[in-house]
Amino acid sequence: MDIGSHTAAFSVRDEAGAQGWEWCALEPTSPTEQAHGPNDRATAAALNNLAVVYWNQGRYEEALKAYGRALAIRERALGPEHPEVAQTLNNLAIVY
Repeated sequence: MDIGSHTAAFSVRDEAGAQGWEWCALEPTSPTEQAHGPNDRATAAALNNLAVVYWNQGRYEEALKAYGRALAIRERALGPEHPEVAQTLNNLAIVY
């Protein structure tokens, strides 16, 4: 999933719901991380999606942090040559 595919999905959202989801994705003990673990693809995907929300809101520093965490997880879980790692690097480049 790249930034372009999520723009429409996150352009209309309930602000209170987005804030709750943001908390869940960033906390080290978030439900996603508890269910899947800190090095799981689902955790990385949740962080990637959170970064998309931040990017759409113009919160670029926060987007970079979330993408950075997603990248670290994906590199550990999948290896540096995996397409999901390349996708996260591409998303980071878009933010820069």
